[in-house]
Amino acid sequence: MVRARHQASEVLSRFRSLPRPRWFLRFFVAYHVDQVLAALNRRYNARAALNQASEFDEHDHRAVEEFRRSLSPTRVKTYMVALFLFTLALSQPVVIWLVGIAMTVVGENDAYSGPTGKFQLLNPDQIKELMNKIGGVVSPTPNSVGDALSALEAAGIKSALIVAVGCALTLYALLRLLTPAFRLKRMLFNLYPSVEHYKASTTARWHVSHSTGVYELEAAHFRALGITPKSEFPVDLAALGLVVLFPLFLGVLVLGRSLLEPDLVTRLFEGVFGLLLLATVLLRFGWLLRTWHRRSSSGRVPYAPFEVLLDDHGAIAQVQSPSSVGTLSFASLFLLLYYPLAVVPWWYRINRELRDLGRARGVESLGRSPALSAVAFLGATLYGLPALITVYRTCRRIRTAQQLVGVADRLKPPWALMLGILFCPPLLFAYLQGALNKVWLAAGEPLTDAPHQRLLWVDGRSAATPPIRAQA
Repeated sequence: MVRARHQASEVLSRFRSLPRPRWFLRFFVAYHVDQVLAALNRRYNARAALNQASEFDEHDHRAVEEFRRSLSPTRVKTYMVALFLFTLALSQPVVIWLVGIAMTVVGENDAYSGPTGKFQLLNPDQIKELMNKIGGVVSPTPNSVGDALSALEAAGIKSALIVAVGCALTLYALLRLLTPAFRLKRMLFNLYPSVEHYKASTTARWHVSHSTGVYELEAAHFRALGITPKSEFPVDLAALGLVVLFPLFLGVLVLGRSLLEPDLVTRLFEGVFGLLLLATVLLRFGWLLRTWHRRSSSGRVPYAPFEVLLDDHGAIAQVQSPSSVGTLSFASLFLLLYYPLAVVPWWYRINRELRDLGRARGVESLGRSPALSAVAFLGATLYGLPALITVYRTCRRIRTAQQLVGVADRLKPPWALMLGILFCPPLLFAYLQGALNKVWLAAGEPLTDAPHQRLLWVDGRSAATPPIRAQA
């Protein structure tokens, strides 16, 4: 059982603890060690060939070779071929499902004979025939690969893209079975050398974007030998990148439908919805790239989202990206019929965090009932009176919190309220999250689960301090 995130309540923390399947855990550990030892072996061979090897290098070289020979075979090629075959075998119903979605979005008539050929789609029977030929790659006949390539070439770019998206989604479903073991391996490596001491209090979220423990030892040894540290392939991030192809596929279809729509209002609505889907895809890809860079750099500066400890009693606040909050709330305008339902959980959380800060500092003006604020927000749309009252009061609490922790650039509640009414409510939510981020960074310190360091946020930088307190 591994905690998903830090939780002040021990009762809630039990519900946030999830089992992590250990399928392929031994494979990921053995493969990582084998790759690192192979890189070290190549470096020692190069130093020996250039007569730069010392007596210690020769000893380390022999140790590396002997330890690598002791590892069990990883059978990477076997697993890769099996993954490829399973993807082809299971992708046909996914591709047919995507074709059905495309025909529903674009329209059955437009799918076959639209006014432009740009968004024409194939008949499902033709897609099935194409998938059968691609599935023939797994057969032992010598012409199977050539037949599949010929079928792709004859089908056209649109069919090839649909098949590619279907195979990508199938591959995502298969990689999801491997992701828990991969992240469990990362957690064990990050917590070294005190795995048993900290595994009960660590959280899964922290290990997604950090590389400490074994990773830092490997990087230091590689740098001592004058080579670039070996980076692992991010299996979990690659899987998350594959699933993003579905909203990308849907966004392109909706934008294509908007170009074919004669009604101006419907065209505008569909165009905004399609652009919103594409913006969500860009945000997700941006997070994936940033997380991968965070892992590779092994830096100390925390990236949003991360959690901040407000006091010694476990009060926790969360620093989030303002652009992510604004985009997700904007998406709910189109994806949900009742808009406040998408924002209420976030609204409750920020009011609960303000209340916890008030209790930690002995200030009652930061609120006492976050549930009441959430109910008031849910009771009407943003332009209803109960929602306007709770928005204004929350803005005033944020300003009070900024004064309490010494933030110079403070929020102005009347201007914030005008921003939400006259322009766009998601801009207000992004503005409030940005103001709250300043409060949390000034009031507490980012939480870290590394056993040998703790992050202190000082003027935008961080420094190492003694180990964090283990939770009982």
